[in-house]
Amino acid sequence: MHRSQGLLFNCRAATMTGPAPYGLIENAAIAVAQEKILWVGASTDIPPALAALPRHDLGGRLITPALIDCHSHIVHGGNRASEFEMRLKGASYEEIARAGGGIVSTVAATRAASDLAVTSLTNTPGQGIRAVVDGHEVLAGRPGWVRDAIRPPASSQTAPASHPEPSAAESRQVTTVAIARDGVILGTIEVADT
Repeated sequence: MHRSQGLLFNCRAATMTGPAPYGLIENAAIAVAQEKILWVGASTDIPPALAALPRHDLGGRLITPALIDCHSHIVHGGNRASEFEMRLKGASYEEIARAGGGIVSTVAATRAASDLAVTSLTNTPGQGIRAVVDGHEVLAGRPGWVRDAIRPPASSQTAPASHPEPSAAESRQVTTVAIARDGVILGTIEVADT
């Protein structure tokens, strides 16, 4: 029997439908065959036609549909800009890793960074963070907070002339995060709220 065929049981399934948060089904079962999901439901409701499938105990694990943890690390060691170019030219993540790049390269660079590389880190709950990294002030947070938090250089009495305005993110159900370095907003990142 192929591993992708059978009845998976003793699990919790997030179906993303129904009245329960995340459509969660406790004590769920999932029927699969030919690498396709045939049925998902409570273990007590397994259709008779699927009950004879070989069973695989999942030990109470949570099963989710294509869960993606999209996130970013604002402060890290290393630089992966060359990998972006490699991806544009068609390189796979495996090829990038074999060439010494990928997440392992920034993890190694972060671990090798001096303890003094980050000399201060301040969190303003619900607004953003301010850090000094290798002598550069880095701000990440709500666009209005970042604009208000930018201080003019000591040699100047005026703030930088202009900053990009945040998009109408609220109408699109996204959260906008602005990134600034040394008093200049570098750009924004929009993350879907759903």
